[in-house]
Amino acid sequence: MTELQHCLPEHARLFFIRLRNLKWEETRRAYNASRIALASEAAAMGMFNSGHQIKNQWELSRQFIGDLAFGYLEAGLETCALYELRLDKRLCDDFESSIKNFRVAQQQHAINNAAKKVPGALPIPSVPPYNN
Repeated sequence: MTELQHCLPEHARLFFIRLRNLKWEETRRAYNASRIALASEAAAMGMFNSGHQIKNQWELSRQFIGDLAFGYLEAGLETCALYELRLDKRLCDDFESSIKNFRVAQQQHAINNAAKKVPGALPIPSVPPYNN
């Protein structure tokens, strides 16, 4: 998997990494607040392990992964704007493949972690990233 920072010129990488981490931290804070609110709501209704609660947690996780990917893209675009990097075909393709690979990896981790919580669940084999 090619990380987006490796597609950028060396002088822009440090800024990109700092900006990406800042955006991810903001996203993580919002996710944690939503997760706590969801758990509190479930506790108030006495539905800790209900299917509805599990579905809500899964949807929240999916949204979190999408928000992380969006922060990844934003950091890349803001870095290009600051360093006046031209978004040519190669760089756009690198952005697309990096973000797609990031999402696939994060979704695979989420699926594997969810499956580990189910007693007797079979391990899910790793799926190589698809190429479109």
